[in-house]
Amino acid sequence: MSGVVLRCPTCGTTQGHAGECDACFEGEVRHFCSNHTPGVWLDEPVCNQCGAKFGEAPRRAAPPPPSGARTVPPRETRRPEPRSPVPRDPEPEPSFTRPRRPPPRVADPVVTPRRPSLADLLATMSTERRERASKRVTLPRGDATPVATRKPIPVMGCFVRFVLFALLLLALAVAGLFLLMGGGLETFVVDLGQSTGLMAGTPEQTTRGIDAFKRGDLATAEQELSQAAMSYPRSALALLYLAKMRTDAGDLAKATEYLETAVAREPNSVVAHRQLGLTYLATARASGRLSTGRLRSHDDLLLADRHFAIAATLDPGDRAALGYRACTLGELGAEAEAAQLLSAAGDGPWQSCIRTGTEGR
Repeated sequence: MSGVVLRCPTCGTTQGHAGECDACFEGEVRHFCSNHTPGVWLDEPVCNQCGAKFGEAPRRAAPPPPSGARTVPPRETRRPEPRSPVPRDPEPEPSFTRPRRPPPRVADPVVTPRRPSLADLLATMSTERRERASKRVTLPRGDATPVATRKPIPVMGCFVRFVLFALLLLALAVAGLFLLMGGGLETFVVDLGQSTGLMAGTPEQTTRGIDAFKRGDLATAEQELSQAAMSYPRSALALLYLAKMRTDAGDLAKATEYLETAVAREPNSVVAHRQLGLTYLATARASGRLSTGRLRSHDDLLLADRHFAIAATLDPGDRAALGYRACTLGELGAEAEAAQLLSAAGDGPWQSCIRTGTEGR
């Protein structure tokens, strides 16, 4: 990721909209230019040093010419040597013979049709009458009238039309109910587009749930976010807040279920992978330790490391993913790699996790 982005100064999370950080909920995100080493925090969406703008694709400099390139001299081309002509047999001289003229065509004789006589006409009429009489169908006795056959009624065509008509009535009923509840036509179209994934943006119901969560109204927040998670099956934002509420309540199993669904919906979400890693790490630490000092739930530590690694791959500047992965690797016994990641992550809340893990061993 390069250029001017919105990054949280507390945990280093990069997100696409201004406001409070969706990962740590501890501060507002600021503009950050990652084209410099180290990066530069900005007060405006434009970097005064390199001219990069927020939302603009980074400029790539033209690659320098390769150093020490040697020129290859052109190869000399040899002309093919002329070949001696192959002797051929002499062609026979053409004979000039005068072609023969075709014989004159004899004209076909003109044949005049003969007029039929009265006897020929009577014989032709009697023959046609006998042929018509032989083609008549004689019905058996007792069946004086033919039986009429009925064509089958196209049942499938009527059924398909009925289903389409019912779906049309259902759509009109939903639209009418939405309009009666106070929503406009434009709002209905946007809501339908977001629920099917055709339009981007945060759904209005999800926004109401987030606002209720920030106010401390957890009952309303859980109701709104649960309905939003079902109504918008392509969005993972509502599931992230539901998992946060379950984690705060101590229900790590339900929080893990919400976050696994969020990762399935948005596999490229850095926040979803990082939060799922944190939940697996918390589950492993809650399982207790063995007599050797190691955590009992080794599988949860492996899953936490996997999701921290995915988050760091999607966003190499995510310091929280690097720091908490260092904590996980320390629990797994990879001390050298944990020290490297900790140095890259710098200071942050993950420091206490690492100190706690070292004391437990």
